[in-house]
Amino acid sequence: MSGFNKEKNQLAPKGTAGIERRGLLRLGTLITALTGASAMAASQAHAEALLEDRNQAPQYVPTAEKGAASGVATLDTGAKIPASQIPDLSGTYVGKGSLAYTAKDFGATGDGVADDTAACQTAINAATGGTIRFSLGTYKVSQLGLPSNTTLVIDAGAVILHTTTGAVFKASGVQADNRTLLSAASNRGSYTVAAPRHGLVAGDTFRLASEAIFDASSTSVKYGELCVVQSVAGDVITTGAPISGLSYTVADAAYVQKVTPVTNVSIIGPGTIRGLQSPALGQYGIDVLMGKNVLISGVKIENIDRRHIYFSDCINAWAEHCTLTWAVDNTMAYAISIANASQDCGARYNDIDYVRHGFTTNNETAYPGIPRRILFSHNTVRSTSIALGGSKGGGDAIDTHTAAEDIWIERNTVLSSTGQGINFEARSGHIVGNKVKNTTSNGISVHNESDLPGRISVTDNEVRDSGGTAINVRSGGRGTKAVYEFINVSNNVVADVGGNGVVIGGTSTTTGPEKGVTAIGNTAIRVGGSYACLITNASGVSAAYNKGIEGTTTVSVTDLAPASGDDPGYIYRVISSDAVAVIPSARYVVVDTEAKAASDSLVTISGGAKGQIITVRTLANARDVKIVATGNIRTLSAFTLDSARDSITLGFDGTNWVEQARADFPSA
Repeated sequence: MSGFNKEKNQLAPKGTAGIERRGLLRLGTLITALTGASAMAASQAHAEALLEDRNQAPQYVPTAEKGAASGVATLDTGAKIPASQIPDLSGTYVGKGSLAYTAKDFGATGDGVADDTAACQTAINAATGGTIRFSLGTYKVSQLGLPSNTTLVIDAGAVILHTTTGAVFKASGVQADNRTLLSAASNRGSYTVAAPRHGLVAGDTFRLASEAIFDASSTSVKYGELCVVQSVAGDVITTGAPISGLSYTVADAAYVQKVTPVTNVSIIGPGTIRGLQSPALGQYGIDVLMGKNVLISGVKIENIDRRHIYFSDCINAWAEHCTLTWAVDNTMAYAISIANASQDCGARYNDIDYVRHGFTTNNETAYPGIPRRILFSHNTVRSTSIALGGSKGGGDAIDTHTAAEDIWIERNTVLSSTGQGINFEARSGHIVGNKVKNTTSNGISVHNESDLPGRISVTDNEVRDSGGTAINVRSGGRGTKAVYEFINVSNNVVADVGGNGVVIGGTSTTTGPEKGVTAIGNTAIRVGGSYACLITNASGVSAAYNKGIEGTTTVSVTDLAPASGDDPGYIYRVISSDAVAVIPSARYVVVDTEAKAASDSLVTISGGAKGQIITVRTLANARDVKIVATGNIRTLSAFTLDSARDSITLGFDGTNWVEQARADFPSA
C-alpha cells in the first residue's frame, strides 16, 4: 500500500523510496559539513544510494488501490486524481526508463570556487546508460571522461568552467595493439578484406591502413579508413560499405587493426563550457577520439584557445546548433576540427565568432587515414582571429587541409574574415550555395594539394567585398603532382572585389593544365582586377554566358584542347601561313594564331570532304582571327573572330568553304 505524507496531506505513491532517500542524503550532506566528516565518503554513499534506487524494479499500484479505494486520493468527476493531491516531483528529472541525475546529487557545489571535478566524474560514471544533468551553477573542473552510452545535459544557466590545459570533456575509444597483415589487395569499391587470423566478428570496427603515403608533397599521411564488419567467412571480412581508399596492397604492408569506439555519446545544451580566455594556453573544449554515434548539440563554448570541438577517427559524429566563440592560438584556434580517418561526420547550424578557422579538416601522422564524406552546412562564421605564431597570418573562416576527400561545404555564411572566406585544399568536394563577404584575401580559394587528380564543384555561391580574387580554382602550389580532372565553376555571382572575378587554371610549378573545365553563367559586378572571368592553362573547356557588369568586363578563355580523348569531331589547329587543315570527320574546329600572336588571318582550309559542315572559333579572346574570303573561304561579309564565343559555320562544296551561319558576340 502507499504511504501517507502528513505534512502535505498527500498520498506518497510506491516507488518513491529513492526520492525520500535523496532528501535524507541532502540532510546527511549538511551534517557532514557541520561535523567535518569526509565529503568524499558522503558523495560515495550518495552515489551508491542513487544507484540502488535506479536498479530497483519498478513498482505499480494496482487499480483497486487507486483513488477512493485507498481512502486518501478521491477521483474527480473526470475520473482523475486532482492536481492538488499529486506528489511534487519538480526536483526530479525523468529520463528514458530511469532517473536523470544532477551533478549536485553527487556532491558538486556549482559555486565556481570549489573544485567539482571528482564529484562530477562520479556523477557521470553513475549515470552511464542514462542521463546526467548540470543544473544552474558554475562547475569548476579540469578534465572529465565520458564513457559510452552517456547523455550529458548542460542546463540553461549552467557553466562548466575549464581551469586547466587539455580537454574539459574527453571521450576515447581503444585501438588494439596488434595488426594483422592482408593476404591479398583490397581496392576502392570492394567490400572484402582478406587477413588471416584477424579475430574480428560481425559488428566490430577496424582500421584498414597501409604504409603507402597519401600525399608525400604535403602531410605525409598514410592511407587508412575505418570499416565496420558486416560478416566474416574464415579469413575474409565483408565490410558494410565499399572501401574508399585507392588500394591497400600486400606490397605496402596493408593491415587491419581492431578499434573499439566509444559509442552513443551526447552533450546537449543550452548551457556553457567556458575557458580562461588565455591565448596559446593549450585548452580544448570537447575531444572525441575513435567515437561512433556522437552528438554535440546546442552547447555554447567560449574562451577556449586551441579548439572547441574535435572529432578524430570518428564515424557519424555531429556538432549542431552550437555557439562557438573566441579561439586565439599560435597555429590552431579552431571552432570545429574533424581529423584523421573520420567519415560521415559534420557540423551544421552552428554560430561561430572570432576563431582562426570556423571549420577545418586535419591530419596527424600517428593516425593513418584521412577525413572522407564530411559535411559543413548552414553555419555562420562572423569573424576570424589572427595566428599568434607561424606565419601570423589571418584566419580562413572555412578551411580544409590537404589530405581529405569528398568534403561538402554547403550554404554557409561568412560575414567577415582576416584571411580567406573558404580555403579548400582537399582532393575533392563541393562548394555550393555559400555567401561570403568582407574577406581580407580571396573569397573562395580552391587548390588541390594532394597527390591524386582532383574533382571540384563550385556552384551557386555569392562573394562580395573580397580583397583578392573572388573565386580562384587551380592546382596546388606545394610541389603536388596532381591536377584537377574535373572542375565545374558555374552560376556564381561576385561583386565589389579588389582582384579578379572568377579565375580557373593559372600557373603551377609542377603540373600540367587542368582538365575538363565547365564554367557557365558566372557574373562579376564591379570587379577591380583585370578579368571578370579568366580561364587559362586548361584543357577541354566548356564556357558560356560568363560576363562582367560595370567595372572590368573582360572574359578570357584559353582551351589548350589536345585532340586525344576529345570528341572525334573536335579538333585544334594552329594557323600556319594563313591556312589550316581539317579531316573529313571534323565538325568543330578551334584555331589558334601563329606563334600565339594577338591576331592572324585565316584564308585557306585544306582537306575535308564534300558536304562536310564545320564550326570554327578562336582559341581565346586575346587571339583575334580574321576570316578572309580570298582563298577557298566564301563569306557574306568581312568577319573577325574576336571573342572566344564567336563562331562561323562553313559548308564544303568540294572546292570552297561557304558560310552557313555566324555568331558574333561583343569583342572581348
